[in-house]
Amino acid sequence: MANPNIQQPQKRYSRRIVVLFIGLACVVVLASVAIFTPIIPTIASTFRPHTSPAIVPTGDAPMFGFNAQNTRNNPAEHILTYTNVSHLVPDWTSPATGGSIFSSPVVANGVVYVGSFDGKLYAFNAASCGKPICQPLWTSTPTGDRIFSTPAVVNGVVYIGSFDHKLYAFNAGGCGNTTCSPTWVSTPTGGPIDTSPVVSGSIVYIGSRDHKLYAFNASGCGNTSCAPLWSSIAEGNVSFSSPAVSGGIVYVGSADQLTGVGQLLAYKANGCDKATCSPLWTASPPQDDFSSSPSVVNGVVYIGGDNSGQLYAYNATGCGKPSCSPLWTSTPTDSLIESSPAVAEGVVYIGSWDHRLYAFNAAGCGNSTCPPLWSSIRTGSIIESSPTVANSVVYIGSDDGSLYAFDAVGCGNPPCSPLWVSPVTGDAIYSSPVVAQGAVYVGSLDHKLYAFHLPGMIP
Repeated sequence: MANPNIQQPQKRYSRRIVVLFIGLACVVVLASVAIFTPIIPTIASTFRPHTSPAIVPTGDAPMFGFNAQNTRNNPAEHILTYTNVSHLVPDWTSPATGGSIFSSPVVANGVVYVGSFDGKLYAFNAASCGKPICQPLWTSTPTGDRIFSTPAVVNGVVYIGSFDHKLYAFNAGGCGNTTCSPTWVSTPTGGPIDTSPVVSGSIVYIGSRDHKLYAFNASGCGNTSCAPLWSSIAEGNVSFSSPAVSGGIVYVGSADQLTGVGQLLAYKANGCDKATCSPLWTASPPQDDFSSSPSVVNGVVYIGGDNSGQLYAYNATGCGKPSCSPLWTSTPTDSLIESSPAVAEGVVYIGSWDHRLYAFNAAGCGNSTCPPLWSSIRTGSIIESSPTVANSVVYIGSDDGSLYAFDAVGCGNPPCSPLWVSPVTGDAIYSSPVVAQGAVYVGSLDHKLYAFHLPGMIP
């Protein structure tokens, strides 16, 4: 059944193609074309009962993946549920920033942070301003180029990458003015940064399109410009994939847009006592690459494959060899996957360019290839947004300009319809939603940040 909130999508360009056009405009030698092979899905489903998530003593969602493991699951959310999410209404929007918002919002200490294509970081009061349009608490001074990166907020510092090749650190509380300068900036990497930082312990990790992963001291270096503690050797093209950290290992995907072949790479999180480090192990599926960001849960690394349209599951400790095969893979979706997985209550959720959200058993199925537990109905366009899970509800954006909420347990008779669909924003949603304190936030390519809440509720 068609949803009245879904408009017919206009022809659009994916984030990958947008970045390629930027590279053509800036440095011709960076231009490349990825070739994708659509594969027809095989879909099976099961049904499981609702379970209650454990409540943790924070409502923040301070990083792209919620935490350093990139689980994209907020177990502290207890206001929004599968029974009331259909009542969500628009709360407030930001004024139009100077560019599209590919960046995903994060929430920390009552503030929502998001980057914009105009090269600035924005900070908004999460509790709104009592008006339909809310001005930012403060914005950053412009970085040297566009921002695709999602901020990370840890210990009073906001970190964000820029297409100008640098990582930026700002005081999360602002500077007492409406425009704030960074407290420190990294030395330039060898390429644009469109990945998102992750902070684990005292280190902030981020990938660059110079084919390297970088590790910086999260406290800076005492100067305004800081060099990395270590970086990886050049491996593939670390483009959209953002790192995940678990068990003393940092994982990141690579996507070589020239060859269409990439790798999952695992490094010692504390480096190798050298300036340049090699991976502990890698995984290189034939003719596949990883723009998706890895998620690490219960000793397993999950990541989506661009060209194959499959979800991969790897042993997080490797396999005792330099190159590892997956524990299992999913049956292919009907198109490529650039969405990053979310893992909650034993289920892995991921979006596909075939317009659907998929749910897989995180433990696999006892075979090398596993069908989904359930899949959603088709949204109005491709899904490049990554799902977020909170209190048995899965939220995800679509290129059709709407945000969707699905029952995390499925519907018993897939394909499953959403519990709620937002009003259509003014453009595609590549941004991934964040849920905190009963509110849902997401950015749109129409240059705006959107906030939704239950009637009468204030975050």
